[in-house]
Amino acid sequence: RLRRNAMEEIGLDLSDEPVALNPSCSQCFCLHEELTRRRESYRADLVVLKQKMVATDKLIRKYKEKSQELESVKTQLIERDEQLVAVQGKVKALEFQLEESFAKPEDI
Repeated sequence: RLRRNAMEEIGLDLSDEPVALNPSCSQCFCLHEELTRRRESYRADLVVLKQKMVATDKLIRKYKEKSQELESVKTQLIERDEQLVAVQGKVKALEFQLEESFAKPEDI
């Protein structure tokens, strides 16, 4: 949210303070009308900007959450892969033992 001082620094006067008008000066009236239109335009632009900032923040938070979920899934995948390699090694050892037992004639 822009502070009032910051808005004044960049030349934005969004105050609703009445501007002294010379009733006999049509140019003053036109300038006052233009000032009023621009104030409303600036307010509307600031509202749109704020909405975009909020939407962007939500999107960034959602992306961060999904990124964390992805990292968690990657870690789980690495753990499962390590378990698979260990089990495959055990299976090969058991297959080798089974083949040896079939190859040896048993004494009965």
